Amino acid sequence: MHTIKAFLKKREILHDFKKITKCQEAHLKELLKRKSNIQSDVFDATRFILEEGIDFYKSLIVLFNKGHIQSCLLMARPIVENAIDLQYIFQKDTEKRAKNYILHPVVSSIDKLKESEDLPGKDKVIEWLEQLKSELNKSGGQNTYWDGKNFKKICEELNQGAIYELWYTRLSKYIHSQYKGERGLERKGPYTDFIKRFISQDIMILTLGSLKAINEKYNLLEGRVVIKNYPHENAVLIFSISSKETDEKAAKQLEDKIKK
Repeated sequence: MHTIKAFLKKREILHDFKKITKCQEAHLKELLKRKSNIQSDVFDATRFILEEGIDFYKSLIVLFNKGHIQSCLLMARPIVENAIDLQYIFQKDTEKRAKNYILHPVVSSIDKLKESEDLPGKDKVIEWLEQLKSELNKSGGQNTYWDGKNFKKICEELNQGAIYELWYTRLSKYIHSQYKGERGLERKGPYTDFIKRFISQDIMILTLGSLKAINEKYNLLEGRVVIKNYPHENAVLIFSISSKETDEKAAKQLEDKIKK
């Protein structure tokens, strides 16, 4: 009986993963349709994060289906980062933050390039990078981060400090090599159940929150996503992806997109 219950629960979680993946794909499709009406940096940042998120969830489906929980944890951290970054970009100053998100990884290499040996065309590349760097307008003073703020600070500004303390720091332990001895996921116990629940359910709520943040500005889609047995057994979460009151027609349209 326990085996059957575990199988049904696993199948339900995989179904939810696929549902969230298709929800992201539906938003990406709608975003692409509206490219001409969306500021270029905002479009580029949003498209990049959505496309990467879709790839991460597809990988998560394969790994979870095969029971590779440790690998799921490695995949979960960038999913958290993407969800929080999207919410932060769309919180305010969206165009400025999107530009910083796009430009920072490019210009962050400028100092290393200056120190490198002379290469053909190096001066022109540095000149181009300096021009891009002048367009950065970071909100914080920590230049090593894309908007001048570390991830903890961004979480706190979104009133998501608990996400950082409770989940992000734990997920980081499964990536950084110095924590390998602490993994021990083969051991059963409350902590193992705790961390498994995050990668199987809680992570989806963060992703839906990032889609809602996009819809607050562009209203790409309306509707609701239903997550069963959340936040506990036999409970049901109905997550609206828009603050706008959803009519049944819009809800049905989103449901059809997810089912396809």
